[in-house]
Amino acid sequence: MIATYYILIIIFFLIGALGIYMANRKRNKENKKQNWVKYGVYFIITHVLFLTVIFLPKLFPYVCVLISIGGAFEIIRLQLSNTPLKPTYFALLIGIYIILSLLFILFGMLEDRTILFSLFMVLIFDAFCQISGQISGKTKIVPKISPNKTVEGLIGGTVISILASCFLGSIMNIPLISSIILGIGICFFAFAGDLFASWIKRLYNVKDFGNSLPGHGGFLDRFDSLIPAASFVYAFFCFIKL
Repeated sequence: MIATYYILIIIFFLIGALGIYMANRKRNKENKKQNWVKYGVYFIITHVLFLTVIFLPKLFPYVCVLISIGGAFEIIRLQLSNTPLKPTYFALLIGIYIILSLLFILFGMLEDRTILFSLFMVLIFDAFCQISGQISGKTKIVPKISPNKTVEGLIGGTVISILASCFLGSIMNIPLISSIILGIGICFFAFAGDLFASWIKRLYNVKDFGNSLPGHGGFLDRFDSLIPAASFVYAFFCFIKL
């Protein structure tokens, strides 16, 4: 089964590489380089997460803790180094982040099958939203908050993700209805988290939360969709056992 999971990862990354190649055809040399750097770093991050879950599952909650701490540090750094938010707004922001982080850490303690399914789904949704948007994206969703997000990218990423959820569910012995609900929920919360993170960056008037991850920015630039999506999965799992 481990071999099957890894083959799936490689297949999705090969498809992603093809999508980037197609999207890069009309881009300049610098943009092409940035896209491939981002792809390479994402490849490494994905392997760290998946291999930890598969071979060292007891360590994965600690990985979630490190991601959460990294994100908290980035938010606090922005509050101290940029035009700060009003104390009430900052307290609300930190409160929301703490709740999501706690749920994210609890998510890291779920069974391996559930965690792998969720990671696959976030990977697929993020990647194919971006690829679909770069290839055919024209209609902006919220240009003032996140100018790169398009209706076409969101539709493409969501459709592929729902199809993938059914396929992955059948491999992992997850009931079809649960796979579909999880797939839809993960897409919704991953998108909402990404949008919320973009809104926070606009409030602080910055492009990225940090520069710790080449091609991505900071921890929250990379994990802004995973943290809320994983929180949803944990909440779902509390009510329905897969």
